[in-house]
Formats: sequence, structure tokens, C-alpha cells
Amino acid sequence: SSVSSIPFLSKVLFEDSSTLSNLITLEDDFYIISAIAITDENNAVIGSISVGTKIDKFLKSVEKSEQFSLGIYDMLGRPLIANPISDKVITAGITQQISETPEQTIIETQIINGSRYHVAYIPLVVNQSLLGVVSVSQLTTTAAANTTRHVIGLSAALVMAGVVTIGYRVIAKHVQRIEIIRDTALALASGNQKARSNIKTSDEIGELASALDRYADVVEHRMTTLTRHLQNQRREANRLQTILESISDGLIILDPSGRILMTNSAAKQLLGHSETINLTQLLDTITDTLGPLIAPNIHTVGEPTRIAHNGKILQAQAATVLNDSRKRLGMLVTLRDISEDVRREQRYEQLLEELSQEVQLPISYAAQDAAIAAAEQNAEPTTLLNFAREVARNARSLQRIIGELRDLQTFSPEDVERVQQPILVSDLLWQLAAQWKLIAQAAHQTLNVHIPDKNYYILGDHRRLQWAIGNLIDNAIKYGLDGNVITLQSEEVQDGQTAHFTLRDQGLGIAKDELPHVFKRFFRGHPQKLDGTLVHQPGTGQGLYLTKRVIEAHDGEIAIESIIGEGTTVHIWLPLTAEITFPYMPKYFATSATTQKENTREYSLIPRVLKQLANKRKH
Repeated sequence: SSVSSIPFLSKVLFEDSSTLSNLITLEDDFYIISAIAITDENNAVIGSISVGTKIDKFLKSVEKSEQFSLGIYDMLGRPLIANPISDKVITAGITQQISETPEQTIIETQIINGSRYHVAYIPLVVNQSLLGVVSVSQLTTTAAANTTRHVIGLSAALVMAGVVTIGYRVIAKHVQRIEIIRDTALALASGNQKARSNIKTSDEIGELASALDRYADVVEHRMTTLTRHLQNQRREANRLQTILESISDGLIILDPSGRILMTNSAAKQLLGHSETINLTQLLDTITDTLGPLIAPNIHTVGEPTRIAHNGKILQAQAATVLNDSRKRLGMLVTLRDISEDVRREQRYEQLLEELSQEVQLPISYAAQDAAIAAAEQNAEPTTLLNFAREVARNARSLQRIIGELRDLQTFSPEDVERVQQPILVSDLLWQLAAQWKLIAQAAHQTLNVHIPDKNYYILGDHRRLQWAIGNLIDNAIKYGLDGNVITLQSEEVQDGQTAHFTLRDQGLGIAKDELPHVFKRFFRGHPQKLDGTLVHQPGTGQGLYLTKRVIEAHDGEIAIESIIGEGTTVHIWLPLTAEITFPYMPKYFATSATTQKENTREYSLIPRVLKQLANKRKH
């Protein structure tokens, strides 16, 4: 309940009084109450604690006395405990005199009910506070008036001393315990977790102290547990930081809102002096669809993106981090400097462009010069014709190969979809056999092609598929020794939806540590013969990379198995398409306008060469 109606408590709260005492009546009981102000570290009053004690037992013992009667009054003269013999109230003169001279005792003689009484008025002072007046009355006679007067004064003093002593001791005991509780609370607030009141009494103050101590125990236990958890988290964070710092790729960790939380040293080196990077281009590629799982609860999102930053070309890949409830916790961005790879690609494309332009020289000039040179050696006309035709064919083949390489550099799955058509697998194998059997024989090797009895079709771009499988045959020949047997076959998988191509050789094989990298662009292994001699073959390291792109553009898969000294097996899986029921001539058998023009050019130059040879002989 509110204490604002108790004046002396209001003084403690609002008038800067640290400790005050007073006499009050609560629920018909008489209390001596002391109030103590509670202050913070700045000595500002934030509350108060009040303690009190009933002195009814003492008063009852006094009431039984036959020598005198006792009454207690406040400073307005109103009885708190009325004297049953003397005044029901005390006059204003008495209270005023007591206020002016609180160190003196006032003794009067009064006639009450026909009897003579001496009445002593004694100030009630506790903790230097004037609380009220104690009235002590004693029956007396005229003969013993003076003696009685002194006795009543002494008795009143003794009674007052008893009241004050009891009140002071009780209040002092309460105040001392409250001060202990206050000091304990302040110590806890300042961070001393070991502070305790250690008060074990069973009264209200003891219960308050015990509750404070129990609360301190709970807080200390929670703080100890929290400290232990924080230490574990700090160790885990340091371990994670060490792992992230050991990764060669740059790593950027972002919260769900896109704010950067951490970057490792590799990322800082890639970013340079700038602590930020424009991730807008990367974030535009991110979708809600989760990509492949690259680590527990970490999925890629979006496609790898190239970002220009500080004169570098960085490849960025975003991944999302999930908790066990599949809720996104944040994002991880990996950065890799691919500037050198990009420059290498540009140089290679420039080289292809230059080679293509060089090969664009008129084929007729190359064939003509070759034929004239042969004529000077007095070769037969038939031989000259065959030689000229062969030179023209190889020049045109070289031009086509370079053009195909340029095309493969930039093609996409959409390019395949635009030209795809059903391809009879047996026809594809026949063409590969015709193209590579003689080349294998020239290298003292054997190419066996097994044509399936059953007709089944795959859907795709014949030209690119023939190049991709042909590149695998070319590798088998280049890295095979004399007597190497190469076997190409295809079969329909039992599910009836896939064609499985297998290419086996008995060549040098691929080292185990190089096998995971064979499909990487520009990667070139170090094949060795059984005696340890390195095998050198010209190339750019893009053949298998482009082959894999072609197969995957047809929704297919490719895998390689290899054992050093035993050989290599390549597996290709391509989806089947519906069987056609009408005669089908693949596109590669069709005679386009361009093909007709090239054939016309090839055969029309032959008469010109022979005519020039005839004129030269006449002269």
C-alpha cells in the first residue's frame, strides 16, 4: 500500500533524511518504526526500508503494576495508548514544552476521581527523533508528596529507558540486517558474484535475505554457464577462423540481409584496399531454388559469375547456409582470381582467329602450287591429279577443324537444340570407323568398332557429337603404343531410355592424381611410358573440356576410368529418342549449297592446273 500518508516516511523519501523514527498505530497495534533511505551510487534516494516492533508485551506488564499507569501520546497530544488514570489527551502546552525542552521531564500533581496523583510527562526520543510523549501516573499522599514526586520522576525515567532500550535494540537489529542486505545488493550490482548476506533468521527480513542469496546463487550459476558457453563459442570461432584463413579461395560471409560479417585473408587480398565489392551482379543470379549440396547444410544458389574488380576478373559463386530446420542462416560467397585464365582464353581465341584467317587463303593456290611442284619432278598426270585433290582436301579439312574449334569455344546448349535431330547410333559409329580406322593403322594400332544389331536413336547435333567422340579416339591413338587395340561400342541400357557408349584402349593410362582434373580447361597431364619416358603431344589442353561440354549439352554424362600401364575406358551416356518410321537421311549426308560450291571449286581447279602444266612443257 502507499506510504505517502505517513509523514515521516515521506520525509525519508522526499526530504533527504537518511534515517527517521516514529510511533504509529497500525490495525490497533502500537509500533515504534524506523525508516532508512536507500540510495544509489550517486547518493540519490531510490526507495526506503521501514522496520518496526510492537511493544505491547512491555506495556501489558506495565499495566499490571499497582504502582503507576502508563500512556503514550503523539506530538499533537492524541493518545496512541491512553493512560487509564490520567489524561485522555495531553494539552497543547505540554506538547509544546516537550518540543522546546526535549531533555527535561515535566511533573504535575493532578486530582483524578478524588485522589491525588503525580503525573510525569517524558519525551519519547528514538534515534534522535522526538516521537511523542510518555505519561506516567502514580497515586500519592500529601505527606509523601515530595518523595513521591521524585519517585514518579525516577519511575518514569526507568519506564522511558525501557521503552527506548527495547525499541532501539529491536530497531538497531533490524537496521543492521537491512544494511547488510543493502550492501549485498550493491555488491552484486557492481559485479561481485560472490557477495551474500548470510542472514539465517526466520522473520520477514531473514526471508528477504534468503531470497536475495538464492537469487544470487541462480545468477552466479547462469553467469558461470554463460561464461563457459562463450568460451566454447570463442574457441569454435577461432578454429573456424583458422580453417577459413587456410583456404586459398577468397571467402565472404554475409548475414541474411546481405551485410558482410567476415572475410578471410585471401578475399582481402583479392579485394585490395577496398573492403567492399559490388555483389549486385552476383546477387542478381541468386534464386530461391537450392543448387547442389557442396557441404552439410550448404547449397549453391545461382550460377558462377564473373565480376570485374580493381583490374582483376574474379569468379564468384554464392552458396546459402541452412540450419537443421532448413531455414537460411546466411550466405557464403567464394572468390577466385581467374584473370590469367581469361587472358589465356583471349590469347587462344586470338590465335584461332589468326589461324582461321591464314587458312582462308584460296585453296586453289595451295593445290596449284603443290601440283606444279610435282610436275617439275616429271610426275604422271594421274599422280598429279590425285596429289592436287589430296592437298585441296587436307587444306579444306584444316580450315574446317579450326572453324569447329572456334565454334566449340562459344557454343551453348541452345545451339544444340536449334539443330538437333534423331541420329541413328549405328550410322554414327560407321562414320567414326571410316574416319579413324586408317589413322589408327598409320600409327600401327587397331580400331575396332562394334555396330549394334538393334536400331536406336539419340537426339542431338551430329556434327558436334562426331567431333566429341572422335576427339576421344584421337587421344587413344596419340597416347597409345604400337599394337594398341582401341574398341568403340554402344548398347541400349536396360531402362530403354539411355544409350551407353564405351571406348576402351590399351594405352599408357592416366595417373590417379591427374584423373580428377582431366576435364578442366587447359589442364595437361604428364603421360609416361613404362620406362618413365615422358610422352609429348602437341595440344592446348581443351579437348576433353570441350568434349564434356558437348556431351552435357546433349543432357548426357561422361566418365573416365584409367589404370597406369593397362589403359583407359571412357563411358558416355546419352538419352534415347523415339524411333523414326520413315527413311531418314541425316544432315551430314545432305548436299548443301556451300558443300556444292566447295566441291565445284575443288574439281574446277584441276583442269586449270593441267592446262598450266601443258603450257609449261610447251615452253
